[in-house]
Amino acid sequence: MLHSELAMASTTIIELLDENNIEIGKGTAFFYDFSPQRNESQQYTPGEIALVTNFHVIEKAFSWRIKLKLCTQDGLPQNAEIITLQRNKRNSPWIKHRSVDLCCTSFRFINEISIPKNRKYFMVPLCKDYIPNETDMNEFTPIEDIFMIGFPIGLYDTRNNFPIIRKGLTASCYSIDYKGEKEFLVDIGCFPGSSGSPICIINDGAFFLKDKLAAGPRFRFLGILTKGYRITGNTIEAVDIPAESEDISYRSLINLGHAIKATCVQEMEDDFLLSLKNNESPQHAV
Repeated sequence: MLHSELAMASTTIIELLDENNIEIGKGTAFFYDFSPQRNESQQYTPGEIALVTNFHVIEKAFSWRIKLKLCTQDGLPQNAEIITLQRNKRNSPWIKHRSVDLCCTSFRFINEISIPKNRKYFMVPLCKDYIPNETDMNEFTPIEDIFMIGFPIGLYDTRNNFPIIRKGLTASCYSIDYKGEKEFLVDIGCFPGSSGSPICIINDGAFFLKDKLAAGPRFRFLGILTKGYRITGNTIEAVDIPAESEDISYRSLINLGHAIKATCVQEMEDDFLLSLKNNESPQHAV
């Protein structure tokens, strides 16, 4: 599987509903494996998979829906075969990150879903293996090509359940924490529905490191879009990208995004696994 295909298979649209089952917005979520297993041949076996997005995306919703495509028993995706899964905060509580705008919920509920015979669900989770390590940090250039995978203004290929891929640049040096926080800026179009979108480096051919030309492939999960910048009067401010498209003026956007570094996702591991072990919600579940 190409890394670009991996990135596309890791995301899902998340449709947000109120207590009357009326849709109130859309956002982007992605699958993340907190405990991936690998054998001696480095073959991957899924561990504890979570659904991850920004907390502000699901904060006002009572329930939510995601869409998964199905595949054959051999793992071949059937693009036009899609199932819709709906959960609420009672049967799938969200575990909130202790300090940044992230949250996650267990994907164990998939075992409760009935799917057609000779089919299984198709998705490829991200995991800590793709998060940049110290070597990567030393090799990154100040300006890197990036890709953002998501569902801006709820737009996607509804027949084949494919997200929208956008290309941009890092707008701050990724190897240095922006303003001392685990954040970075991206030069890319950010619209309602884009919150929760994973931001990645994807190279399937040659690419430049800081001091040399290297050969691909390379896939690095850099972070998650959380805010966009807009002009209000005479000031420029960073604001949460809402799930409700009517809440923001497109003309005021300046195509600059604010992202949380991927290491913050991994920081939720202990709270997430503890909640599964105890089969109950920790104090900061919502």
